[in-house]
Formats: sequence, structure tokens, C-alpha cells
Amino acid sequence: MKTTNARLVALRGSILAIACVAASASTISAQKLSAAETEKIIALRARTAILALKTKNLARLAPLVHPTKGLRFSPYYHINIEKGGDRVVTRAQARTLFANNRRFVWGEDDVTGEKLRMTFTRYYRRFVYDKDFARAQVNYGDQFYGRGTLINNMAEVYPNAIFVEYHFPGFEEKYGGMDWRSLWFVFEKDGSQWYLVGIAHGEWTS
Repeated sequence: MKTTNARLVALRGSILAIACVAASASTISAQKLSAAETEKIIALRARTAILALKTKNLARLAPLVHPTKGLRFSPYYHINIEKGGDRVVTRAQARTLFANNRRFVWGEDDVTGEKLRMTFTRYYRRFVYDKDFARAQVNYGDQFYGRGTLINNMAEVYPNAIFVEYHFPGFEEKYGGMDWRSLWFVFEKDGSQWYLVGIAHGEWTS
């Protein structure tokens, strides 16, 4: 009996060790991907997602959404995961966002601190596709182009993710680049596939 128990303990220990190694390997693989490796893995899915947003075809976007975690919409690149913060929608909800005329809280205004309560259509126009990001330069990886006064905590909130940034460095010379815009896609792996878990917007804020 003691021998059997000892074997069970040893077996459990081995299983736990394997699980820890696998989890560690998953984290390392996400963090150590080069820009070229990231592009090879995710470019097609990112292109599908950005065109779906451009054409407002959320039925095309929905299959890319993580099946269990859903999709978080963040109005800024400082991700708010607190209750009442950035809104998370399921894959099914993502399909019908434009058809839903209810006003939801999507986060907080960075300047006033007030809740961003609006329909998705209004949110989309202001905090998702306020510029034609399908024409922007694309950055694969976590060396972000868009930088402002906010702390970018995306890598901390999504430690095992890979990022795709659509970035405009500016539009009018007189602003000296302070009119930049970015839209980030955040992908996390589930099984053998990478799914969209976050869409974050970026601009200069005071």
C-alpha cells in the first residue's frame, strides 16, 4: 500500500512538473517571437480583422474572437480590467454589435474620468475606426510606435499575447506628431490557434 501511494505521489509530481514546463514554454514562445515570426503567424488573421472593421462586417470578425475569453474593447492603450472598466463582449455578441442600439459603458474618458456610455456605433466611430487603419503602417510585436502620456500596460495585462499595431505617425505637420493614432489587435493562443482577445485604441491625451 505504501509503495502504491508513493508511486501515485511521484506520478502526480511528474504531471505537475510537465504542466509547469508547458506553461512556461507557452509564455516564453509568446514573449520571444521576433517581429518576422509574429508576422508569419498572425498577418492573415490580423488582415481579416482590420478589413472586417473597415467594412463593418462583424460576422467576419466574430470567428476570430476568443471562444471563452471574448473580446475586450479598450478606448486607450492603458487597459482597464477593473469592474466597470473596458467592455468585454462574447463571440456571439460581437456579431450583432452594430444592430444593438443600447448604450453600454466602454470604459472611462481619460480627460474627464466620466464613463464612456454610448452605443457601439458611436464607440466604433470614436475609439475603433476613427481613421482608415487598413491603410496604416503595421507593426508586429510589442515594440509599440504609439506613445503618449498614458502608461501602456498591454504587455502586463496580456503577458502571453502577440500584438499587431496599425499606426499613423501623424496627419498635420503643425502638430509635430502629436496627432498620431494607433489601433492594436491583441491575440492569445488557445490550442493550436491564435484568437483575438483585445482591440485597443491609441492617441495623444493630455
